[in-house]
Amino acid sequence: MAPTITPTPPFRVLVFTKTSGYRHDSIPASIRALHSLAETTKHFTLTATEDATLFTPALLAPFSVIILLQTLGPIFTPLQLSALKNFVRAGGGVVAIHAAAAGMPGDAWYAKLCGAAFDMHPPPSPGTLIVEKDNEGHFVPSNSEGREGWVDEWYNFTSHPRENGNLEILLRGGYEHVRRGQDGGGSSAGVVSGVRGGEEFLHCIGAF
Repeated sequence: MAPTITPTPPFRVLVFTKTSGYRHDSIPASIRALHSLAETTKHFTLTATEDATLFTPALLAPFSVIILLQTLGPIFTPLQLSALKNFVRAGGGVVAIHAAAAGMPGDAWYAKLCGAAFDMHPPPSPGTLIVEKDNEGHFVPSNSEGREGWVDEWYNFTSHPRENGNLEILLRGGYEHVRRGQDGGGSSAGVVSGVRGGEEFLHCIGAF
């Protein structure tokens, strides 16, 4: 008799979209795409909100992953940020997408969570996606190597992401012909960082 396989229950994902300043028009389409992915794969369920009062230890406890979707500017009170810290330290995962790197300006912990703090981006320009040699087998940058003519907002940071010892950089942008910010180097388009128990992924490209 074949063994009985118990299906793994879907994990819960919280998509947070609060902004205080510029707001990307792509947010509604991104939420729809994530809902579609959840329905198609059946691997996770999705809750989308702009309500930062959900950031308490008790209300975050049921979730396995928080997606910071284009969350720009001051978005948390000190208590809400503390709840996010506790979530990460307890092993929760965080996915930060694009402008999330510009969230909570001046907060060192949040910048470290995202890998680095956003500084600027030049006007949308073509560049090349470059997979870091040490991570060529990673599933995140698969099928991305050598893509030329990728038009995007190539992010620069207040310090180079390589200075953050928690980071594993998967993918970067080569765009030598455009203006650079304070970091002075190629944009890190996809990075993974671990911060005291949790794991965080920052995805910078895909502005359009």
